[in-house]
Amino acid sequence: STLSSSSAASDVYKRQIIDRLTEVLFFQLLHRYIAENEHLHGFLAALRNPRLAKVLQLLHDNPEKPWTLATICNEAGMSRASLQRKFKAELDLSPMAYLGSWRLAKAYQLVKNSSLTLDNIADRIGYADARTLRTAFKRHYGFSPSALRKGDDHV
Repeated sequence: STLSSSSAASDVYKRQIIDRLTEVLFFQLLHRYIAENEHLHGFLAALRNPRLAKVLQLLHDNPEKPWTLATICNEAGMSRASLQRKFKAELDLSPMAYLGSWRLAKAYQLVKNSSLTLDNIADRIGYADARTLRTAFKRHYGFSPSALRKGDDHV
């Protein structure tokens, strides 16, 4: 009936609003936590620095781009030395090593939670092809993407 479909639509909108409000509240709490805790180190500490936060957002939002240290520096408006130094101080990694780890984390999630082919995943996260991704994945995690997808017990 029209009434039940209207009620169902209303419930969907309510859930969407609640989800959005929860997200806003989470980010407000996270922002406050970061601002009030000077001892932070790592990802959260890097978010305090607007330029590093911009770099992290760019890398997270666009892992498929053919990033180089020069293009990252250009986007962030930072010199290579400054970016390398600040990244290392906060994240204990170089920007390119961080990008590699982020890409592999994305690959792990996509292999585990999607039916995309390894070639499609490679395209989405910035690898040249499935072979290159498979090699990096196995080196990083100690098992192959196919073992993860099959749910082998040792994974």
